[in-house]
Amino acid sequence: MKPKTVFFDVNETLLDLNPLKVSVENYLNNEPHLAELWFSKMLHYSLVLNETLQFQTFDKIALAVLEMICDAHNISFSKAEAKETLSTIKKLPAHQDVKPGLLKLKENGFQLKAISNGSQEVLETQLAYAELTSLFDEIISVEKFQTYKPSQKVYRQIQPKSIEAEECLLVAAHAWDLMGANSCGWQTAFVKREGKSWFPLAEKPTYNIKNIEELADLL
Repeated sequence: MKPKTVFFDVNETLLDLNPLKVSVENYLNNEPHLAELWFSKMLHYSLVLNETLQFQTFDKIALAVLEMICDAHNISFSKAEAKETLSTIKKLPAHQDVKPGLLKLKENGFQLKAISNGSQEVLETQLAYAELTSLFDEIISVEKFQTYKPSQKVYRQIQPKSIEAEECLLVAAHAWDLMGANSCGWQTAFVKREGKSWFPLAEKPTYNIKNIEELADLL
């Protein structure tokens, strides 16, 4: 079934996260494995908060996890310097395929929405910096639901009342995000960004794509 509304994850899917990775790596004494640990621990603790029915904004989780890693690895931690390091997330460029792909989808009548685990303020700042704001019909943060993707609550809350679940498509570079959408009956598109791979135990996505332009052509 051809989707009517296409939802896009933001970080890594649309925006190049490398500037933030470099910034965090520099803060953590140029230890690449610690930067990767920081990313995975952020997701880990967002899920812990989900399971314990608590909520903290993603920027607070990011800062707290950075402090944890510094403590565990005897790295000096400064809250002010850490906040400055993490502020890089507000100035990420879009991948080159993103704007032309979104334009093609919009020109062909698809409703486009952005959905992110980041706060509303950060999300809107990110998309404005990347010059993508005007391409979206709606920009949604999970902040309003007080829970994180891949909780089914998020996908069910953002699904338009006027369409069926199978008429929604989530586009993401993360298997865990798409698994959440799939469990709600949505179509899914896995974007094979650098360093990303599909989780072999998950049901295969509706579309396997290299970039957003390829998705536009397929749809």
